[in-house]
Amino acid sequence: MKKHFSTIVFAIICGMFIASCGGGSVGKKLASNDFLGDLPNIVYQKHLTDSIIKADQKTAMDKLDWNKQSDWKKGEKIKQKFDAKSNEANTKFEAELEKLRPTLTGKAVPFEMEEGLGYEVTSFKVTEVTEYGSVSTELEVKITDPKEAAIMKYVNVLNVKMQEVDKDGNEIGYLRDFNVNLSGKTEGATGNYTYYSVTVRANEQKYADFAKIKFIKK
Repeated sequence: MKKHFSTIVFAIICGMFIASCGGGSVGKKLASNDFLGDLPNIVYQKHLTDSIIKADQKTAMDKLDWNKQSDWKKGEKIKQKFDAKSNEANTKFEAELEKLRPTLTGKAVPFEMEEGLGYEVTSFKVTEVTEYGSVSTELEVKITDPKEAAIMKYVNVLNVKMQEVDKDGNEIGYLRDFNVNLSGKTEGATGNYTYYSVTVRANEQKYADFAKIKFIKK
C-alpha cells in the first residue's frame, strides 16, 4: 500500500511539473535570447523531456512485482522502450545544437568592465557550443595599469573576476574567478584564457534573459 501510495504521489508531482511547463511532452517555449539565440530553450526542452521520460519509466516500473520472474522480462522490455526514447531525445538535442553552432561560434560576447581594473578586454568570443549546451569562450586581455591590475607578485598572472547578469542587472550563476597567464607585468602585457563557459545548462530559464558579462573587482 505504501509503495502504491508513493507511486501515485510521484505521478501527481510529475504531472504538476509538466503542466506548469505547458503540458504534453514539450514545455513552454523560452524566448530567444539576443546573444544566445534559442540555446536556452533547446536545453530547457531537453531537460523537460528527460524528466518526463524518467517519470513515465518509474511509473511503469513501479507497477511490476519484482518477486515474479515474468515481471523481470516485462521490466527489461520497459527499460528498452524508455532507453529508445532517451536515445531519440539525445539525437534530437544533438541535431539542434549542431544547427545552432554556426550562429554562435566566433560571436563576440557582450561585456562591460568596472573602472580601475588595470586591464582591458581586447577580445572575448565564443569558441564552441558544447555537447551539454554550454558556451565555451576565449578571452584576451591587455594590461593598462600594472598598479591597479590584480597581478600576482612572483608570476606573470592576472586574476580576473566576472559575473553573468541578465537584462535587469540580476546576477546569473556564480562569480567566476580565474587566472590569466601574461606576457609580462608591465603596461601593454597581454594574455589569453580559454574554456571559460557560459553555463546555460545550470539554469536555462534565467539564461533566456542573459545580457552580458561584467568584469569586476570584488
